Amino acid sequence: MSRPSNPAADAARPLERRRAVLIGLALLLCYGYFYYVGGNWNVNSRYAQVLALAEGRTLAIEGYRVQREPGDEAFFRGTTTVTS
Repeated sequence: MSRPSNPAADAARPLERRRAVLIGLALLLCYGYFYYVGGNWNVNSRYAQVLALAEGRTLAIEGYRVQREPGDEAFFRGTTTVTS
């Protein structure tokens, strides 16, 4: 048994496929534009702050640093904390 052919539906398939491909490419471009590779000092110091608060229940981040020279750390009374 063969399906009856619908010319209107057959003509719309390439248009739907083209639309789906364009939407997929647009999403891929948007994702690629905002994709973040690697860390910087701001992200790494915030990550260290979250780890220090969650695991050590302290604001001192000495044991949780993932980068050697973060930009937004402050040394106060013997401990290092995030400034912003």
